[in-house]
Amino acid sequence: MISRLLFLLFLLGPLLASKATHNRAGEITFRHIIGFQYEATITTYTKSDSPADRPQLPINWGDGLIDTLPRVNGGGLGEMVAIDTKKNVYVGLHTFPAASSYIISFEDPNRNGGVVNIPNSVNIPFFVSSTLIINPFLGVNNSVQLLNPPIDEACAGQLFMHNPGAYDPDGDSLSYRLVSCRGENGEIIPGFTQPVGTNSFILNPFNGDLIWDTPSNSSVGEYNVAFIIEEWRNGVLVGLVTRDMQINVVPCNNRPPSIEPLPNLCVNAGDTVAFTVEASDPDNPVQLVTLSATGGAFQFAAPGNAIFTTQTGAGLVQQNFSWLTSCAHIRKQAHTFSFKAIDNGNPNLTTFRTVSVRVVAPAVDTLLAEATGNAVSLVWSPSPCAQAVAYDVYRRNGFYGFEPALCETGVPSYTGYSFLGTVQAGDTTYTDGLSGAGLLPGQKYCYMVVCRFADGAESYASNEACVELPEVIPVISQVSVLQTDVATGRMALRWSKPDDLDTLQWPGPYRYVIERAEGLQGTSFQVVANRDGLNDTTYTDTLLNTSTSGWNYRVRLEQPGTGVIGQGLPSSSVFLQITPSDNTLSLSWQTDVLWTNDSTIVYRFDPANSTWIPIDTVSGNSFADTGLANGVEYCYRVETMGAFSADGFPVPIRNFSQESCSSAIDNTPPQPPEKLVFVSCDSLNNTIEWSGKDDEAVSYRLYFKRFEVDAWLLIDSFPLSVDEFTHFPGTEVAGCYAVAAVDSFQNESILEAVCVDNCPEYSLPNTFSPNGDGKNDVFMPFPYRFIDGVEFTVYNRWGIEVFKSSSADLLWNGRIANSGALLPDGVYYYICVVNEQRLQGIVPRTLKGTIYIIGSRNTDLD
Repeated sequence: MISRLLFLLFLLGPLLASKATHNRAGEITFRHIIGFQYEATITTYTKSDSPADRPQLPINWGDGLIDTLPRVNGGGLGEMVAIDTKKNVYVGLHTFPAASSYIISFEDPNRNGGVVNIPNSVNIPFFVSSTLIINPFLGVNNSVQLLNPPIDEACAGQLFMHNPGAYDPDGDSLSYRLVSCRGENGEIIPGFTQPVGTNSFILNPFNGDLIWDTPSNSSVGEYNVAFIIEEWRNGVLVGLVTRDMQINVVPCNNRPPSIEPLPNLCVNAGDTVAFTVEASDPDNPVQLVTLSATGGAFQFAAPGNAIFTTQTGAGLVQQNFSWLTSCAHIRKQAHTFSFKAIDNGNPNLTTFRTVSVRVVAPAVDTLLAEATGNAVSLVWSPSPCAQAVAYDVYRRNGFYGFEPALCETGVPSYTGYSFLGTVQAGDTTYTDGLSGAGLLPGQKYCYMVVCRFADGAESYASNEACVELPEVIPVISQVSVLQTDVATGRMALRWSKPDDLDTLQWPGPYRYVIERAEGLQGTSFQVVANRDGLNDTTYTDTLLNTSTSGWNYRVRLEQPGTGVIGQGLPSSSVFLQITPSDNTLSLSWQTDVLWTNDSTIVYRFDPANSTWIPIDTVSGNSFADTGLANGVEYCYRVETMGAFSADGFPVPIRNFSQESCSSAIDNTPPQPPEKLVFVSCDSLNNTIEWSGKDDEAVSYRLYFKRFEVDAWLLIDSFPLSVDEFTHFPGTEVAGCYAVAAVDSFQNESILEAVCVDNCPEYSLPNTFSPNGDGKNDVFMPFPYRFIDGVEFTVYNRWGIEVFKSSSADLLWNGRIANSGALLPDGVYYYICVVNEQRLQGIVPRTLKGTIYIIGSRNTDLD
């Protein structure tokens, strides 16, 4: 309450609100203290010759509370920073009640007078706001800090450039956009316009360069513009700051200095960034040019801070930039530096050049992989950067040979590597394959590791470490259909000999046990054969249904009398399916194997020569054979080709599917015709017309349904010569119609609904005379239709109910409840809820009005 009172007193101070010309520019920034407590800083730039001076300013925290902040710079008096310009800094603490979004703002009368693009600016309040978003899931946020002042000068006829020098202490991504200046209660100032340039007035959304190209000679004067700087973290908005700045355009012959282009850089943490910045002045005689720089990296403590000493020279000035980076500088977003060249002309003109430097973590060093059984153990050297919070592990089958480009951190998806898991910093080991059935034999597993930082920044990827699992179990490499039949089909099976078997632990004898399950992923395995010794690694399975079913196999190695040495993993046959359509047969095939199939040969049988002809080779698992004759049988089989990523296996691995035959059929429906429905509510019928015959259509079918959710009902079929039909639905006309085109194969086009509604009518007169003369004695509606009852209630002028009916006919005789005393002449009020019969069902509509009873022959009852 006290804070609000101070605020009101502040606004109502003598002459302050209406006469003082004061605010030129400003913004609000904030930083996190602890928990929900934040420190806010209001920075304003005011005219020093104004009688208004603010030792304190009100701030609206956006949570319903208003405080007054004291001025803290210049011993509480503010600081003169230019002619007629004072900088004022106000600071205060506030604890917010909960995680939420808060708009922090301040409003102060008045702006300085004479601002060209703000009508009557002297009487317009100055308002800026910033948005604080407290989101525990995104982490704490500190607002951007704006390192360049918001007061600048432009020369009429010369290109103007300004950069706010925004620095985000959290390393969030920044974007910039122009907005309108705001006044009283934060509303857009009426009549505000952006400055108009000879070519353009733009704000670079990526680096914040404000470019006015070019103020014309008629643009002399002061202008205010506003822009928002948004902070983004992992694609989510985490806060924003609005700056309202002032540009003073003056007539002059001066030209702004220029800064030579500078490249954006990407360096490893620990590298030294060094380059020379050169600025020059184009005027003759030459002027003094002062070259300075701003950027977040200048705020770091030595020796990690960037170094650039402001330098002044006549006409041409050069200065060296130097920055010894370290792991503390690693972040996802680049560091930005704003170099400013300002001359000593009249007025002083400036030019900016923005450079970004991204500091990335070096690669994880010395990644090693070792196979242990059906798992792989990884170990690597710890990152030299203690700021790393975790290591991310990636895996692929087979070596890629990844060499990252400059600044290409992490493991890009195009390498074929997939994210595997994360370990926290401090742990430099990972075991792959401990869960489930373990890793697959016959594969070369390759790994890379990346260290990750708190803001999501990643290091360069480690070296690729690859390993092959030892061959200690039989690995299937062929499941190929030899003969297609529902009862006498045959399958060829082949597996690898376990060359890495520990013969000291398992001296022999040895036996392979072959198991089979129906289905590509069948699990009901049954023993179908044995093979003694290690060298016999083939088997032909017979008496199978290979025509309509695929088969799954696995082979285990035993030492008879001792136990199972190792259970091999299953692999299935290739199963082909065919889907017919018009002049086309679509083939698809499935298989579930340990190796990777990278191509498939599609064969079609040539009955004239009794041979299988390859017609295409595809990389996927589907193929469409087009241009076929409908009704003719075609037969196919496919041969998959693949390989293991490990060495020591046949290349390529080739397996045939079963043979499968089918005929193309026309099952493509024709296009539906266009249709119109004409409603006749009086005659209770609908006339449906259709047009736009499909070339393959041979007839039409007309469908109807009363409600949109109902199933379609066939009304009738028509030859192509008929293109309209009149339908009598019954007591209503509402419903939906669809006309389907039908071809010679009885394919029917899609049913596209056209719906029509009833035309309900119900209205009431406003007077009747229940005097028994046989004329207008009964209150009833005008003729009505498509009505499913009403709820009609009449009240006298005291609000007392005198009549009620649910019949649509009403038939009120002017008496209380239609049977009591005759009501006297006068005005009565009604509410009538009319239940209309509509397409979607019963829809109520409310009528309200008055009824005049005249000549009732009763003047006593009221």
